[in-house]
Amino acid sequence: MTALLESSIDRTPRTRSARVTGITWEAEGILSVTLADPSGEPMPAWEPGAHVDMELSQGLTRQYSLCGDPADLRSWTVAVRLAADSRGGSAYVHSTLRPGDILRVQGPRQHFPLEDAPAYVFVAGGIGITPLLPMIEATAARSANVAVHYAYSGHVPARFVERLAATGVPVHLHPSAEGERLDLKVLCADLDSGTLVYSCGPERMLTELTALLPAEALRIESFSPAPAEPPVASASESSACSVQLGADGPVVEVAEDESVLDALERSGADVMWSCREGTCGSCEVVVLSGEIDHRDNILDDTERAEGKCFFPCVSRPITKAVLDL
Repeated sequence: MTALLESSIDRTPRTRSARVTGITWEAEGILSVTLADPSGEPMPAWEPGAHVDMELSQGLTRQYSLCGDPADLRSWTVAVRLAADSRGGSAYVHSTLRPGDILRVQGPRQHFPLEDAPAYVFVAGGIGITPLLPMIEATAARSANVAVHYAYSGHVPARFVERLAATGVPVHLHPSAEGERLDLKVLCADLDSGTLVYSCGPERMLTELTALLPAEALRIESFSPAPAEPPVASASESSACSVQLGADGPVVEVAEDESVLDALERSGADVMWSCREGTCGSCEVVVLSGEIDHRDNILDDTERAEGKCFFPCVSRPITKAVLDL
């Protein structure tokens, strides 16, 4: 599959400091957070669909989609909805994070790329509009055949709707509070051949779209991690191994009863983490050489075969691995 945008973006996840330069109220329960380099340097380039990891406090790392303008590298922007069942991330952003705070961030990461297609339909639910906004603007800018369906409850995020209107593409709003519910069956029945549907939103929306559309016609991003499956091997079946930090760096020995992430932390390596279960992707590390026993629930078979990265919270080398750390 061919990415829509070509660039010299650094694909290696890097950890850096970022200053919170602004927090904006978008709608009831939704804040936008603007991040910039503390020294005034440009932020790393990114493409529509990318996200970043933000370490809000020790052990509290969350992933948020970039929703600003990819051409403006003075800052990054993410939007955070206060979740009723918050596990700490959105509550921290809404109640504790303030302009001037310095955070550790990692990325940008791209697991939801915008691909070439003769036509696009973007289907968003609530805060799921955030990764789609830059995609919609990018496709509209090149006069692609685009339609947008935005379903939401409660207060409409006015600035998001204003951005959608500014693109000039057909935008269909579906406020459930006004009885305007989105009928996905009707939407999918009217799609032209070759149309790509991009969607982000509640799990029920993504589940229904997955049942209605063939895999080749649908691209989705979920804000909920995939349910953890049994690992390839249990900790008791793990063997001792070793990793090298860079081509000329020190070798870190990993005991059979510890994770590679634990060993890296013990060595002083700077690796972000959150779930420690192989589902969130925060601890991704680039592999320069070596064979990996992948035990995560993130990579697909092709990505595992390529062996370009791994998640040291659950996966471990079969042979000594050299890491880009």
